[in-house]
Amino acid sequence: MPRIKIVTSGSKAAFAPANMVIPVNQKVFWLNEDAEDHQISLTGEILKHGDTSSEVVITDNRTYFCMLHAGETGNITIGTLAAFRPKLTAKPKQTAKRKRTVKRKRTAKAKGRACFIARRSRRRLGHVVNGRQL
Repeated sequence: MPRIKIVTSGSKAAFAPANMVIPVNQKVFWLNEDAEDHQISLTGEILKHGDTSSEVVITDNRTYFCMLHAGETGNITIGTLAAFRPKLTAKPKQTAKRKRTVKRKRTAKAKGRACFIARRSRRRLGHVVNGRQL
């Protein structure tokens, strides 16, 4: 949920961020981090130091201001969905290096099966080992 802080910049208080883009029907609240009291025009609440305002659902573009101090203003703009989608970056091109394959360990059952198949194929081909035909 977006939070707008009231902070002291130099000798004046200001909203941070002063301009915000959010999706429609988003809730927003204000947090007073300034030593002085402030009254937000959209809520009407007086916020003392450290206070948080109640949530306000924003359905259209809004301008807000502090009703106790002239010059403290901010804007909330409703953005499109495209503004909130993460930007996709292209994958880096793969170099000509050979891919390394991961060798998997064979289980005892798989090893035994492989040996059986190898023996059977040698018998069919008529292999002779140590003077014996397999």
